Parts: sequence; structure tokens; C-alpha cells
Amino acid sequence: MSKEMSIEIGRRLKVIREYRHMKQNDVAAALNTKQQVISQYEKGKRNITIALLMKFCNVLNVDLACFDPRRELVIWEPKTVLKYPGTVEEFFTKSELSI
Repeated sequence: MSKEMSIEIGRRLKVIREYRHMKQNDVAAALNTKQQVISQYEKGKRNITIALLMKFCNVLNVDLACFDPRRELVIWEPKTVLKYPGTVEEFFTKSELSI
């Protein structure tokens, strides 16, 4: 991995972590490592494997695509799911389904 890519991935790690209101210690505890290691990743001083990046994704609740430097960084928030106890047919009338 190039130095530039490590720096960009590290920058994104930090931005996402801060967006989630997490501290480096929180992430370190979740990944069973030390805060200093998280700091090194965020500064691009340590190369990250795909396997570890997937673990970061789980901890930070983001998709792997967030770390692709060719893409704009977009953090999707979970949507509220509508739970309806009936059937779809009961929920929508025929006129609502027609276009």
C-alpha cells in the first residue's frame, strides 16, 4: 500500500471515528489493541490490512467503500424501518399502488 493511500485511509478512519463520537480508546478496546496503534493507523504511519479494515468497519458501523480514496466519503445513517403487522395489500390500497 502506498504512503498516500495509508494517509488517506487514516484520515478517513479519524473522520468517521469522530463523527461517531468515539475516542481512539473506544476503538482500541473494541479491536483489542492499544490507543497508540489506532493513532498510528489514523496518521498513516502503519499499513492496514483488508481484514483489519473490515473490523474497523464493524466497529464504526460503515461500509468498506467509505475507505476507497477514489470515492467521496459518505456515511449513511440507518433509516427508520416501518413495521406494520398486516400484509402489504392491507397497507396499500389499490389506488395507492397504481401509477
